[in-house]
Amino acid sequence: MIKRLSAVAALAVGATCLFAPTATQAAEANQCWTRIDTGESRCFTTFAAVVADLSGGKVKVSGGPSSFSAADASALAAVAASSVTAAIVYDDTSYGGASNTYLASSACDSNPDVDHQAGLSGSSWDNRISSFKSYNNCQTTLWTGYTYNGSSYGPQTNSINVGASVNDQGSSMQWS
Repeated sequence: MIKRLSAVAALAVGATCLFAPTATQAAEANQCWTRIDTGESRCFTTFAAVVADLSGGKVKVSGGPSSFSAADASALAAVAASSVTAAIVYDDTSYGGASNTYLASSACDSNPDVDHQAGLSGSSWDNRISSFKSYNNCQTTLWTGYTYNGSSYGPQTNSINVGASVNDQGSSMQWS
């Protein structure tokens, strides 16, 4: 078990630059999505465009990412290519500002173990997250260290403010 976790941590450190949009992508468009398992990421100027891209135009949302509901997440999971929404993270408190939607290959289970994780090193979301919403039975933990260590906040389903010790300091995330 320890060897497996060490191997996963080493892989995560080696691949952290794949897990979120680059600074250039985020500067051009501030509403993004990232597939946790592959690191594929795209950014758009509106959240509606994010959902349209992920659903092939089959799911429509009005409003920004702060209004995205569990029902919207279920509708998106039904049509998105083998993906479910694990969480949406936000640049500002109270679900405001730019957002990044993290997609997982499966919903989180009811066990307290880690189901999905992403390092943020080298991405535009490193040291930037102030609030988040989790979906599909997931709870989010935000870590200040790149390898899921340091100060942490969570696991929580939703948070309008991650607190002073982690705000704009998160460098990795886990979903359980």
